[in-house]
Amino acid sequence: MTAVVCKSGYNLGSEDVGFGYGVSTGESGWLLDMGTANNSGHGVLYYHGEGYLDHDYQVLQHTGPINTFPLGSSNHIYRRSGAVNSSENQSIYSRFIQSSRNSFGQVFMGHVRKWSSGPQGAYAPFTYRRIDYSSSVTDTTDYSFSHHGTIVQNQLKIMLRNQSYKDWLIQYDTLNILNGNPTTYSDSTTIANYVDSDYLFLWLIKHIEENDWNVKDGLVSGLTALRSIRGIKSIFFSDGNGVYAYTNESDSTHKMSYIEDSASFKVRSTVLVAPGWTQFSLRHLYYFPAQGEIDIVYYADGSEVASFPVKAGLNWVSFPVINNQKGIDPDYTLQDVNPYALNLQTKNGSTLLPPWLYNSNEGSWPTSAIISRTNGYILQLDEDLPDSTLYTTYGTQTPYNTTLNLLAGNENWVPYFVKYSQTPAGAFGSSFANVTAIYAQDWYMYKFKGNWYGHINAGATGTLDYGKMYKVY
Repeated sequence: MTAVVCKSGYNLGSEDVGFGYGVSTGESGWLLDMGTANNSGHGVLYYHGEGYLDHDYQVLQHTGPINTFPLGSSNHIYRRSGAVNSSENQSIYSRFIQSSRNSFGQVFMGHVRKWSSGPQGAYAPFTYRRIDYSSSVTDTTDYSFSHHGTIVQNQLKIMLRNQSYKDWLIQYDTLNILNGNPTTYSDSTTIANYVDSDYLFLWLIKHIEENDWNVKDGLVSGLTALRSIRGIKSIFFSDGNGVYAYTNESDSTHKMSYIEDSASFKVRSTVLVAPGWTQFSLRHLYYFPAQGEIDIVYYADGSEVASFPVKAGLNWVSFPVINNQKGIDPDYTLQDVNPYALNLQTKNGSTLLPPWLYNSNEGSWPTSAIISRTNGYILQLDEDLPDSTLYTTYGTQTPYNTTLNLLAGNENWVPYFVKYSQTPAGAFGSSFANVTAIYAQDWYMYKFKGNWYGHINAGATGTLDYGKMYKVY
């Protein structure tokens, strides 16, 4: 498999991208060469770039599996059984590649297949079209998917035991017509009619739908839910804005890698990692966007997703969800709000550390900036921060029974990592008798001669809330 994502200002026809002409050069030529050993079937598609006919980053006029691509056709997906480098197929493939160049394609995905199991005619990329009628302007999004690896039928049957997935497939089958007949994905007795990639793709689409069509959140949710399903899952997924890629295993046949230059990202799943290419770390979800920098969700198949509201000015925060590998790095955890970040400060025991200053020129926090599950922080954000801003982070949840050692006679910056809100007495339990004062960002309480006094700002709850920090004495 290969994917090419052109950066802003470039397209598949730009010579700096090195896409080639579907013959012996560039990434399109590489895919053709791979067809020698993978000669059972192939498929390719491209998405148009920003501003093309008022339909940004989309596959246009896709009507189903296509076995021809006559010169001048406006279909932007081409599939065919047999070797891509046979005399007939190579000619059609080359015309398709030339069309993608002439039409200023921005994102390309290609797949060549060696038949192993399932129908021989099932060749990727697969597509799923969503048409959103909720606004006055109809919005069409084409999701596309390729898969290297195998999920055997008994594991697919386990997936179908998931009742919500089965119900979703039943509804899908009633609407999906293939070769003039409804599909039967929801019927476990007809699994052999389809390939494992079909089921994997539809599983991910279901989870994306359940996450309000947020692709990253849906993929993380879907991959996490698939963790117990055995099999090799090396995938490419696109909504036209870029390409997501993930692998849970690196065997002798499927190795995922990428290379970046000034004009494009290129991603492969193949036998060998080419010189200069970077091999994927297992179980991380990589995103290669047409606009922006590479984004990685570390250990995506075990990640929890958490979103927290922030405001301009000071925010008393904690980090109850931190990534296993990059959890100490604010560049990753705060990526949604880093463009507005000014500084971040914490307290270690009795020592108040100087604030870490965000370097807006370099777009990063200093290397000394360390975040922890068991510390509280004050994050200062620029006044230009839009109202109702959230930042979303991915990782593992701090266990509810994590112990915090609070110092007597000190101001302790305490993180709150329990998912539900509690009164101070409920939150501290038997330790509440030792508390003399609590300061929240919008309320406070203190004990004087055995009685509690305090103040709650308008709109505040007086409770300890998930993802916030409290100063406790």
